[in-house]
Amino acid sequence: MQVRDVPLMVLSERQEDRSGGLEAADAPGAMPEAQGGGKWPADSILAEAMARMRTLVEQELARDGDDRVATCYEVLATQLENEVARVMLHSRLALGADAAWKAVLAELMRGIDALAGKGLFAKRRTGLQHVLRALERYEAWFEAPDRRHDRP
Repeated sequence: MQVRDVPLMVLSERQEDRSGGLEAADAPGAMPEAQGGGKWPADSILAEAMARMRTLVEQELARDGDDRVATCYEVLATQLENEVARVMLHSRLALGADAAWKAVLAELMRGIDALAGKGLFAKRRTGLQHVLRALERYEAWFEAPDRRHDRP
């Protein structure tokens, strides 16, 4: 099977991914395996965006819980959404990695929506948990470009 770069889905498809169609892909066992059973290769755009998202979330978690107000969560949601948009517009993944990325993306968008206060019962703190889960999945399923070059 030949691996080639394909563009990620366009932003207009994001709503479809948040609609709940990925529940089956949410389980780690449902992810298609990368060639050789390892992790999917991430390009530098995806890796850098995910690292920036992790930094943003860690900074928010370091703040005192009582100091958080709705606008802080909304600002964080906007910053995270901008990183997702950058990935969607510029990143290219290996053929087959899109299912794993879509599962990460769906979890990210659930979190971003909750942080932004979207939805009838949105809890902003739960939004942080969704974003953290997405970051953990990304780290478990994808390998950053700099780590691939360190192998013997």
